[in-house]
Parts: sequence; structure tokens; C-alpha cells
Amino acid sequence: LYPRYVVENIRQYGYMDENRFINLSEQVTYAIPEITQLADSIRVQCRWVTAWEGPMHRVVFHPYQASCYDLLHALKRKFPALRVGWVFWSFELYNRPSVYMQLLGPFSTQFYQNSKPFYHRFVKGLKQSWPGQVLVDLLYRVFDKALVSERLYLRSIRQVDDFYALLEEDFHYLQQVTPFAASVIYHRMAYLSLERMLGSAGLGEIKSEGNTLMVGHAAGIEGNQFEVLEKLNQMQLARKIFIPLAYGDAAYRDQLAAYATSHLQDVEILLEKMTPEAYYQKLREVGFCVMNVRVQQGIGNITALLWMGCKLFLSEQSSTYRE
Repeated sequence: LYPRYVVENIRQYGYMDENRFINLSEQVTYAIPEITQLADSIRVQCRWVTAWEGPMHRVVFHPYQASCYDLLHALKRKFPALRVGWVFWSFELYNRPSVYMQLLGPFSTQFYQNSKPFYHRFVKGLKQSWPGQVLVDLLYRVFDKALVSERLYLRSIRQVDDFYALLEEDFHYLQQVTPFAASVIYHRMAYLSLERMLGSAGLGEIKSEGNTLMVGHAAGIEGNQFEVLEKLNQMQLARKIFIPLAYGDAAYRDQLAAYATSHLQDVEILLEKMTPEAYYQKLREVGFCVMNVRVQQGIGNITALLWMGCKLFLSEQSSTYRE
């Protein structure tokens, strides 16, 4: 979604000839001719850099994660003065092996341990030790996989010159856990304006008109919705409860949906994806929202709900709450 907006904006202002767009993800593709798809291969990415003609002054990663390491390494070898930007998403923070388990509540922790195969948990555990990370990096090189361990990833972050994020609190937190260069500059940046986020309805016409309680924003296990639903069940709250689960882990979604429908009286579970305009119209029914996620997630939902006048409850551990 956001790469498409970036391309549209740059095209609108007439800077297409001065920019190139690359997609390093094999899970997501874009039907946009200006975006070049690069395979998840060290050789392919290095050949692309070698074939580049002319100067290159700046590269901006969104996000900058372990799969970007080899491309950045090749670019800095060819263009030593290249300025490096990182548009922060938050996925690159909460998906790191040394951090991920700290973000899960009791139910999500148990779900993760039961649902993930032993091989997956073994590899994730291996990546947390220094010898394991060295072994993993060696295997990635042997099999031409454009990916590195957290050891090399964190080291490469020192090459970042500009860090772009909506919340400055995320920048301060990352400074504590990653070796940023002392010269790195923080820039406050939002993906979309409120006008573009809320769509055709307009800012003045969208406001909360309901009394529904919304829990979470997606079916990611980092959402920790189960503990919230348990509390609501104990409270016997006489209020409609809305649970958006259209995105995320299908097995986690099914367990949440099963608990909610069997323990809560008036519950609506969103399982189908909606257009942004239709979704934000749906949020007009929400008067209260509980987000139990411990990292910066759901900023679009949070921003829209605040604008509409919804009362919001956030985890004190999240950078969103602290800022």
C-alpha cells in the first residue's frame, strides 16, 4: 500500500527520472512498472548494483531489516559517500529474535510455543547465541540467501544517516538497543495525512457515534487480545464488542474468535478485509478501544480513533503510549 503511495506522489511532482524503486520482498509484489522486483539472492542484488550506471546519492529503506543487509553492503562498496535513510515500520523491531518473546502476553507465549514447529523454535533460539548466529550467517552465504543474523544486522545499522518515524520515542528506544552512529538524524514522518487516511468522507464528517468497545486491530499474536477478552468476560460488560481479525495469524484468529463467541454476549468479529474508506466508516461505531500491543502497531487505527473522539486504552509498555 505505502510503496504505491510513494510512487504516486513522486510521479505527481515530476521526480520519476531521479528515483528508482526496488522491492526486496518475495511475499509481496506490486503491479507497478516503476517498481523493480529483486530476487532474494545475494548474487542477483550485487549484479543489480554492479550494472548501475551513473551516480547514486541516497538510498532509503522501508523498512531496513536483515534482508536488506547485502544490498546496502554492495551499495556502500560502490558508492562510499551514499547517504542511507531508514523509514521505520516497527516490524523490524518486534521481529528480532532477542526482542520478540518479550512482546507476548501469557496466552500468546503459550500459543507461540504450541503452534510453531520445533524446527522454527530451534532456529529462532539458535539465532540468539553468538556461535549460532555465525553458523546461520555461513549457511546464508552458502545457499545464496540475502539474509543475515541479528549480529551483522545490528552492526550495519551504524551506516544509517537518517531515521524517519512518526514517534520519536521509537528512535530513542532503538538508540538504546542498536549501535546507531552518533551523527544519525531523526526526522518525524507520517505515512499518510489524515485526509488521505480517512478517504472520501472527509475529516469533518467522520466522528464516533457509537458505544461499541473495540479490542485490538489485527490477528497478530503480538496483539495480546486474549487477556483483554478474559477481563471483559469477568466484568460481564453490557456492551457490544468489536474485534478486527482480518489480518494476521489464521490459527490465532480462530482461537480468539472461538473464545469470544463462546464467552461474550454481544460480539462482532471482522474476518474479511475492507477498503480503507469502508473500514474507517465502520470505526464510527466505536466509542472505546483497548490496544494491548506492547510495541508501536496500529498507528492508523489509533490516529483515526483519536480524531473521531474515541476513548483509547494503550499498554504502558508501548512507545505510542509513552509519547
